[in-house]
Amino acid sequence: MGLAVIDDVVHVVQRGEVSRLLDADKDGTADVIETVNDDWGVSGNYHEYAFGLPRDDSGHLYVSLNVAFTSPKWWLGSSSVPYRGWVLQIDENGKSVPFACGFRSPCGIGRNTKGDVFVTDNQGDWMPACPLFHVEEGKFYGHPAGLRWRKDFLEKDIIPSQTNPPHAKRTMPAVWLPYKWARSAGEMICDETNGNFGPFPGQMFVAELTNGNILRVQLEKIQGQYQGAVFMFRKQVGSAVRLAFAEDHSLIIGRTNRGWGGLNPGDGLASLTFNGKTPFEVATVHLEDDGFLLKFTQAIQKPAGDYQITPQIIEYDYNYWWEYGSPEVHKKPVEVESVQRSADGLQLKINALRLRPGKVVQVNLGEIKSVSKTPLRHGEFHYTINQLPSGHMVSDVVAKVVPPPAAKESPYEGWVYLNKINGGDRWDGEGWTAVKHTESELTLDSNDPSKIKVIESKKPDNKGADGQSSPISLLCQDPGKPHDLTCKISHGAIETWFDVFLPQGGSASVFFQGRYELLFADDEEEMGLQFGIVPNSTGKNGKKNSIDIYRGPGSWHVVNMKFHPPRFDETNKKFLSASFEDVTIDGTLLHESVELPACSPNAPNQEESGAQGGIVLRCNSKQAAFRRFSMRVLGAPADDENWEPIFNGTDIDDWRRSDKAKWRVENQTIIGSGETGHLFSPRDDYRNFEVKARVKINDQGNSGLYFRTTFGPGWPQGYEAQVNSTYHDPVKSGSLYNLDVIKAMFVEPGVWFDYYVRCVDTDKGVHIVIKLNNFVVVDFLDKKRINKSGHIALQQHHPGSEVQFRNIMIRELN
Repeated sequence: MGLAVIDDVVHVVQRGEVSRLLDADKDGTADVIETVNDDWGVSGNYHEYAFGLPRDDSGHLYVSLNVAFTSPKWWLGSSSVPYRGWVLQIDENGKSVPFACGFRSPCGIGRNTKGDVFVTDNQGDWMPACPLFHVEEGKFYGHPAGLRWRKDFLEKDIIPSQTNPPHAKRTMPAVWLPYKWARSAGEMICDETNGNFGPFPGQMFVAELTNGNILRVQLEKIQGQYQGAVFMFRKQVGSAVRLAFAEDHSLIIGRTNRGWGGLNPGDGLASLTFNGKTPFEVATVHLEDDGFLLKFTQAIQKPAGDYQITPQIIEYDYNYWWEYGSPEVHKKPVEVESVQRSADGLQLKINALRLRPGKVVQVNLGEIKSVSKTPLRHGEFHYTINQLPSGHMVSDVVAKVVPPPAAKESPYEGWVYLNKINGGDRWDGEGWTAVKHTESELTLDSNDPSKIKVIESKKPDNKGADGQSSPISLLCQDPGKPHDLTCKISHGAIETWFDVFLPQGGSASVFFQGRYELLFADDEEEMGLQFGIVPNSTGKNGKKNSIDIYRGPGSWHVVNMKFHPPRFDETNKKFLSASFEDVTIDGTLLHESVELPACSPNAPNQEESGAQGGIVLRCNSKQAAFRRFSMRVLGAPADDENWEPIFNGTDIDDWRRSDKAKWRVENQTIIGSGETGHLFSPRDDYRNFEVKARVKINDQGNSGLYFRTTFGPGWPQGYEAQVNSTYHDPVKSGSLYNLDVIKAMFVEPGVWFDYYVRCVDTDKGVHIVIKLNNFVVVDFLDKKRINKSGHIALQQHHPGSEVQFRNIMIRELN
């Protein structure tokens, strides 16, 4: 876990101690292991690692300690034994001092050239992204678990909450490492080679395990606090965790992969050597009150004609909460007032007057060239602004306390399934068919492997004849020409899962928002490297595969990826391109941070805009099949204003009941069971409104959310938003009953989902919108104006059904 050589004696960190290795008989092999210090606990939890061992000028060693993961939610850290979540200082006599706390998984610990101690931590609960901390005695760095062993908490016997923000002053990181570059940060090391490792003396290099990157960090002190810029340095070096400079000034990379999906190779050593050729890079970044002053390793070409220097700046911050990590939130462009190149071309001043503390800024320099016309190797950096150079010190922080996300009982919450039960519903296109896997399965034709064959399945159906136990494949059966299949459910930023199946010579594409392509091709000449590529976008090279993850025709491949649409300002000017945050196929990270500056050349939709769009599946040649297509919204904007509760959370005494259903309240939830019946809200005059609720229906249960409905026995007059996952009624959740019917099972039984209805009178009729988990599934205009106004009501359908409603809120509209 860490190593230091002190007076020719090797010291190592183990889970439970710092050990001294002695060679008593001088044969070159240690035969005595002595304990230097073991003043911390080990409960036996798998995650209780210990890291080290930097040594300061006074001879102190430093050890950083992981928290344990013992909660039902695996990512929530705890500190059941001292001093989990701390950095300890150990003197030459082996005596320890609890030095600082607030860490989660502080895998990297080291010093800068001035002797200050730094720690990297890993993204997770209370750590929105991977940070680089300057560690000072007595300070708290954000993760609450370790506070348990701080004096003021011990005296009052306080065990910090895993989900409520702690009442303790946080010290912000010197630098936040962008998630797209660093998911699992490791050790950092300073360049003290006097230029023998390139033109970055005194700067830090940081190892990263998951993506296999080495990052470069340049720090400066602003108003006495460290902050600075992070750059990409080298990609795909394997699962990098430890770093050390050798006597020949090469950087030795220690690699390991403990099962967290690190980039291969996942073990052994690598050597990174400077070839003596100075790269064209940003050497340093200095923050000024009115922007940035950049120094380069080579002179910049003077702008002229079509060649202009046009940097873009985007600011963002993070959520500080118990959820696992945080997206980059509150993204906003920062206006660049002007750019000045110095006379010698080695400096560039970027004037941006509206930089703010408590933000990270992403700076993209664009197509800058050197005087020798060499392109800039890395034109993007992220600068963490804790303070501005002048003015008062501020308390604004990058990771801001926000309301916690809604608690989840199941990992399936938030997802919408696009092809389960009648999986062709809400898809539109010729040449495709839906194949139920409870009745049939797909294979290659043994006589012609370029064709997909549908054969009768011998698998038992565990849940009856409705097809709910297995997914449905969307199969292109006409190999004669390309065919598009368009999903009628539009999307913005999403995470998506799906499986893809190709025959020999087959090729298929997925277009996100109908604009941005991910291509899957069985291409024997390319030896699998065409499977999962991002084709060229206008003016840019595409993103090709560096490794072959394709298992060949006739195999299902599992794809997981995150997509972000472009962003436009108030004047409809694009300030952020669309991107694939990552693309993982069969568990292997294939692409990351792929910018999509324009629509893909072959996309069905060629107009970029802020509007949403539907997924388009295209069979380019031969045949193709997709199954288990699912998606969930990423970073849905908060919408908490002007909502009023319909249900008070404690009782339903003022609600009206009809028929024989049994209604009760448990844990702020209305539960309906028993015979058929309805529960009507106290008010009966709702007309123009939005209503939302959290809903859960059991397997084979059936229910409804009624609106503009009238009180009375039997089936009341009114609109009904159906709640049904697996009951034999073909009308499923999200349907506007009798008006716009959904036959596909979009949400699982037994899983909470977000239900939203908007009902507004317009000149043309009653406009009704229904959303499931933030996706619009119904957009309907009732021209007959069937129902004028009325109650909000809940339905329980039949014996054996049980439905639950919570957080029922309404917002009335003009």
